[in-house]
Amino acid sequence: MSPTLILIPTELERKALSTDRAEVHLCGFGPIAAAARTAGLLADGAYQRVLLVGIAGTYDPAALPVGQAVCFDGVHIDPVGGGVMPQWENITDALPLARPAGVRCAGALQTVWRVGADGHGAAAEDMEGFGAAMACAMARVPLAIVRGISNAVHQRDARQWRIDEAMRAVGAVLPAALAATWETAP
Repeated sequence: MSPTLILIPTELERKALSTDRAEVHLCGFGPIAAAARTAGLLADGAYQRVLLVGIAGTYDPAALPVGQAVCFDGVHIDPVGGGVMPQWENITDALPLARPAGVRCAGALQTVWRVGADGHGAAAEDMEGFGAAMACAMARVPLAIVRGISNAVHQRDARQWRIDEAMRAVGAVLPAALAATWETAP
């Protein structure tokens, strides 16, 4: 049994993450793959908490510069069905996240279906956070998300993204995030 399940979306991100301190599992690309894989791993293991790491795009590079690693207070996704019904019992389109003590928190994270969507007040965007958060909420296991900021959201040319730099920043805060007590955002 491992107390913390560490997830990373893609092999590209895993290759750029330099750590030998923890076992990392791929969760897949996009919210559906992340939800399914997270649920499967939680069903197979006895994890006390989940840490999702990887890259994200910033909506405001002046406030949240490329090259930093941050955690988030919550994650949201565009409402399924226009937000008329919850996605599951007591699970809406916005979920709180755990925050590892000592890791800078940047506010809300928005999970998107395509790069460059409207942020709806979020600090950054990713493509897996809400899927992993929903699986964790259903399993009643806390989730923290730490993302390295690799690009500005509207920079669609992935050749310009600074993935290695972003993942080095994640690797630098990973030991603190794993060792820290986690608090849940209000």
